Amino acid sequence: MKYGLLHIFLMTLVLPLSAQSPKKVLKAADKFYQTRQYEDAYHQYAQAAEIDPRSEDAHMGMGNSLREMGRLAEAYGDFQRAVAINPKLWEARHMLGTIDMERGEYAKALNHLQRAHELNKKDLVVMQELLQAQIKSDHLDKAEELSQKLLKRKKSAVNQYLRGVVLDSLKRHNEAESFYNQARFSDPKLTEAHLGAAHARLRQGKLREALEDCNRALEQPKKLTRTYWIRSEVKTELRDFHGAINDLSALIEAEPENIGAIRQRASVYEKTGQFENAIPDWTTIIEGDKTDHQALFRRAAAFERLHRFELAVQDYRELLRRAPYDEQAQTLLASAESQLYQLKKEDKPPQIQVTSHKVNQLNEIEIPAGERVVTLSGDISDDSPIDRLLINGQAAAIPRDSINPHFSFDWTPGDAKELELEAVDIYNNVSQVLYRVKRTETDAPRIRLLSPYAGDDGEVRIAGNIYDINVEGQIFDESRITSIVVNNVNASFNTSQHNPRFSAKVRIANMEYLTVNAEDEYGNKAAKKLRIRRDGLTISEDNPMGNTWVVFIENSEYQSFASIDGPARDVNLMKQAFAGYSIHNTIHRKNLTKDEMDRFFSIELRDLVRSNNVNSLLIWYAGHGKYINETGYWIPVDARRDDEFSYFNINLLKAGLQGYAKDLSHTLVITDACESGPSFAEVTRDHMIIRRCDDWEATHMRSSQVFSSAGYELASDNSQFTQTFANLLSNHPDDCLPIEAVVRKVTEVVLGQGTQTPKFGILSGMGHEDGTFFFIRKKR
Repeated sequence: MKYGLLHIFLMTLVLPLSAQSPKKVLKAADKFYQTRQYEDAYHQYAQAAEIDPRSEDAHMGMGNSLREMGRLAEAYGDFQRAVAINPKLWEARHMLGTIDMERGEYAKALNHLQRAHELNKKDLVVMQELLQAQIKSDHLDKAEELSQKLLKRKKSAVNQYLRGVVLDSLKRHNEAESFYNQARFSDPKLTEAHLGAAHARLRQGKLREALEDCNRALEQPKKLTRTYWIRSEVKTELRDFHGAINDLSALIEAEPENIGAIRQRASVYEKTGQFENAIPDWTTIIEGDKTDHQALFRRAAAFERLHRFELAVQDYRELLRRAPYDEQAQTLLASAESQLYQLKKEDKPPQIQVTSHKVNQLNEIEIPAGERVVTLSGDISDDSPIDRLLINGQAAAIPRDSINPHFSFDWTPGDAKELELEAVDIYNNVSQVLYRVKRTETDAPRIRLLSPYAGDDGEVRIAGNIYDINVEGQIFDESRITSIVVNNVNASFNTSQHNPRFSAKVRIANMEYLTVNAEDEYGNKAAKKLRIRRDGLTISEDNPMGNTWVVFIENSEYQSFASIDGPARDVNLMKQAFAGYSIHNTIHRKNLTKDEMDRFFSIELRDLVRSNNVNSLLIWYAGHGKYINETGYWIPVDARRDDEFSYFNINLLKAGLQGYAKDLSHTLVITDACESGPSFAEVTRDHMIIRRCDDWEATHMRSSQVFSSAGYELASDNSQFTQTFANLLSNHPDDCLPIEAVVRKVTEVVLGQGTQTPKFGILSGMGHEDGTFFFIRKKR
């Protein structure tokens, strides 16, 4: 078979390899190849090679199959193996040379094809390809000799055309034209002959004939894109620049990577003064080859012709960076810079804007307090390049000759009262700005949630069937608050108000957390993230007390009175005891001053009760107390000894509670400090009745009660009152425990100690309706 023309395929064999003949496998492979089933042919030839690794036919078949599939690198390897098996196998040498020609490796192709010709001097195809390799390798004398031999062997159109190519390459264009014409006469459809004639006539200046030849070449069934190139050359010589550009554009559309065509089109654009169109072509060449200095030079010149001197200067500078000793580039750069300088000369001062820090209406630049090094950044706007920037007399780095540069400068303000910035452009136009320095606070805002209330455990409790809630709260900060966001919803608040209150309606369906973010005018930020706990907070048969809150006031670190550890232990003990009961929120406030106690009970607690629909409220005070003139006092941490006015009169507590008593069903005040006094409560005598949890009146009627230790004024570190209270809650067997049962047991134990006389009564003026306070255990 002829290896250059075979078509090879693979056939999956049923019999084991050892049971088959290589000839049968090769025969099957040949059938696949001849029917152009190259993949199957390849595998069949490979199987034959596995049976007989020394089979040159198998390796040739594999190579030819791979070449037909476009897998040239693999095919090349199989042809090399065939040559290794049989060095005189001219067909394999021929295929190696053919692949080398396709790859553009003409020197290697010449060697392989020369060897193939030596092994088989009769094969015309080998001679024709060898001739082309000689032309490509510039061995024109040998090519002329071989072209004559080819014509002696056979005067075919192809051989006549190849003879014309050799003569054309030798610049014997008139003779070349003759052979191209002979080839066209022999085969009028040989496109290459028409194109060759056009090239030869172009070189002789026969432009009209060359143009006709190009047109005739494009009329043939086989169209060569190179025709557009030659015709563009002809049209350029005929000064039909528009037609030349169209032909080059058609060539570039067919071959987008043809840099020669792109370069030629840019040159034609320049000849017609279309510098705007030439620039994109030069740019394409520059981007593809960073070492193409000529393209960079031509683009710079095009920019200059368009009076775009800034871009021309950039290109000339880049050219000098690449070729620093190019005198022509140096001269052109100096000329372009001079023209640019004169063209752009103006007298407007630059405009300086600091963007890194706020400048207020008083022309003060706000710098965070405590920052030792401040990074100042901003922008300079000007029609001309900026020459220099000074910040308080120090030079700041900016890009050289930059237009509208951005600047960044690390400044150490120290005790500086002023900040001066000075910008100068290349025309010595000067701009100065002077700011007074204002140090701003750096504390983050404090977030307080009113509704739903956030307990000490970092949770908010929401009724299980609620999907949208109104969130209310307050932000505390020295500075103006500019942003409050709740779960990505912008909250409503008065932006001009100090420590503003806010509200936002948010959807919490499928939400696990409630997040509040706040930011002040100086960029100080705070975030509060709370887990959403869905509980049933409504009054029910299982929990007649409804939404129940406990407030602990723990005062232990006194300024004038003795500091004690007992209140902290008492509060922790009660928290543990309450853990088993239906307490929905716990507020724990420590070491309150008199003003803080007054504000908490009259305003803050009121807002929390109303915003969160609290039904039952227990207030527990642990700390020092005083009983003066039948009036009870709680001792704030800032109270002064023997200064009654500095104490917290618990009648103020009642006054505060009266402001929201109607919002509560049950109120219980427990004070482990001192007696409350007759103006605060009406003491219940010995006829106290233990109420029952199934008593409708006891659970549904309003109650306002107080239970005090009524012993020493100054708190001790070991309160029997609190310990007994906690033990009873922790160990009581029933799910419902009325306060009367607690009072009876605590009184019994404490009286036995002989140190205190607990008192239980009704808060006067609070609308008590003979209800009572129950402690309801959580469902087990």
